[in-house]
Amino acid sequence: MAEERMHLEAQYYDAFYAAQHVGRYQILKDYCRGKTVLDIACGEGYGSALLAEWGASNITGIDVSSEAISEAKRLFERENIQFHQGDAHTVDAFLKGKKFDVIACFETIEHLADATKFLKAIKSLAKRDGLIVISCPNEKNDFSNPEENPFHVAAYTLGEFRRLTEDILGPAKNWILGTPQQGIVNFDINDAVASNRDAKLIEIVTPSDISSTSLIAPMPAVAADPSSCLYFVGVWGKSVGASAVVSPWCYPAFVSPWQKIEHLERTLDEKDVVIDTLNKRLAVERKELGAYRSRLVKLSNEKETLTKRLAVEGKELSAYRSRLIELSKEMDATRASFLAELEMYRRSKSLRMIRRLSRAYDIPVVGRVLRLARRIVARVVR
Repeated sequence: MAEERMHLEAQYYDAFYAAQHVGRYQILKDYCRGKTVLDIACGEGYGSALLAEWGASNITGIDVSSEAISEAKRLFERENIQFHQGDAHTVDAFLKGKKFDVIACFETIEHLADATKFLKAIKSLAKRDGLIVISCPNEKNDFSNPEENPFHVAAYTLGEFRRLTEDILGPAKNWILGTPQQGIVNFDINDAVASNRDAKLIEIVTPSDISSTSLIAPMPAVAADPSSCLYFVGVWGKSVGASAVVSPWCYPAFVSPWQKIEHLERTLDEKDVVIDTLNKRLAVERKELGAYRSRLVKLSNEKETLTKRLAVEGKELSAYRSRLIELSKEMDATRASFLAELEMYRRSKSLRMIRRLSRAYDIPVVGRVLRLARRIVARVVR
């Protein structure tokens, strides 16, 4: 049997955690008065102390851990509560010859290597009209991971747990589901437990009584069933009724999660509007992008055409440049030839005679005669 237990003086106080542990023993509150009780896997003895508080005449607590039993004896052992170290598998041999009115075993069967042997052992210890109550955590579901708890050697659905126990103990009188609850608690303004602002885990053995409780229907979305509850409880010998353990909340703390949910829903709605706007903008931009892509294809085609045209014109320009070079060379040759001829003309006798004749115009008498002769010749020619 693997060991796992609650440390009353070492752990911080968590109301829901405490309520789970008290809640399982709460099932026996109205059925233990004046009875002898066997508390198997009693841990540090808080459950045995609760049973004594509720009127059990004698309680025997058994646990495999010597450390747990030592703490149980230190904290709770008295005349009508005895604690012993022992293995649940062989509890019948340890308590040979004893019979009990009530046998309680909470959150233990999942720790046992041989659950069948254990069930046979407790069956032999129950009186003919005795009450047997066994709980089992609901770990085969979609919100728990049995591998997270190395102390558990088995996990059961309600169907599996029921077949296992009823094969040995016979049909149960009733099956109980343990689950969180939502509701209202009315307490006296001076109630010491409800007003405690510095609670310790060990104080779970002195809960306040509630004079009356009622069970109303849950909201459909959060209704518990065998697949979604926290634990199952099988009851043999007599039927037991519904019970509850509650811890008050201030109203602001209770509504805070709902306010946060409403805030998140509003934020989500606002984001949906933003997303819708962005989607519309994206659609427009995608359309524009399509137009840009079409324009880009057109420009690419135009570029290709211009590139081809440029290649052709480049060849023509190259030909023009070659022709220009040829013409430039021809012009240079013509100019050189002209200059050569001009130089020859300058050096010729005819030019020298013309120059001398031209200078004759500058002689006073001769110049007048020459000019007169030129006019006469001009008239004759006309």
